[in-house]
Amino acid sequence: DGRRIAILDADASAVGLVSALAVLDADNGRREDVNVTKGAVHESIAWLSDGRGIVQSGFDLASAVSRQISIVSYRGGTVRRLTNDVNDYRQVTASSGDEAIAAVRFNRMTNLWLADASGGEARPITRFTNAESSPFGFVTADDGSVVFVAANDQGVRLWSVGASGGESRSMTSEGNLAINPRSLPGGVVYDRYDADSGFHVWRIDLDGSHARMLTPNVAAQVADVARDGSIITFVQLDSERAIWVMPGNGGSP
Repeated sequence: DGRRIAILDADASAVGLVSALAVLDADNGRREDVNVTKGAVHESIAWLSDGRGIVQSGFDLASAVSRQISIVSYRGGTVRRLTNDVNDYRQVTASSGDEAIAAVRFNRMTNLWLADASGGEARPITRFTNAESSPFGFVTADDGSVVFVAANDQGVRLWSVGASGGESRSMTSEGNLAINPRSLPGGVVYDRYDADSGFHVWRIDLDGSHARMLTPNVAAQVADVARDGSIITFVQLDSERAIWVMPGNGGSP
């Protein structure tokens, strides 16, 4: 009706990552928070034609590994999930007439391949046949293995596979989101999210042992690692978004 404007507001500096769906009064600018979700990042919204709800798409890190669609009631803030799968749903819209919702759906199935730098035919080192297990981020470890990110049972973990292929081995535990691996001698540095403490930079050995948090005092995400592993750069998730440097084994930045 032109009198209310729906907005999304994300706070990455908050513990647990907070996403708010709010409505602004077009006349006086007064803000009303309709729904505030911890551990979520929503990216697109649209009013339903009757004005009684708002459809949204985005990540709920506690329950989904890809962008999903849900409807938030206005006013009440009750959330009803419409999709629950490994497809990625973006750019939601709602029709002005019939009760229809449209979105762009992405379905991705990938595998890792290895090619000799001197030439020769590339060969696969993973042979996944469904989107849920497909890798979507990887790094070559110093022992020649490949560490990659993949979903499993609605969670996201780090996995390792040798250069010759074979069965992948889980490096991180269930229940926590692990992404963005960076190689360093004997292990990897990565971003880990859990509902209690939000995003932090972690380090783990290549055999999956000695996992430890490197940024216990501040929410952060890894930016890069020196080739010899001596220095880690990370972004502090506060209002300044400054880049910090710390030793490869952790410690004061």
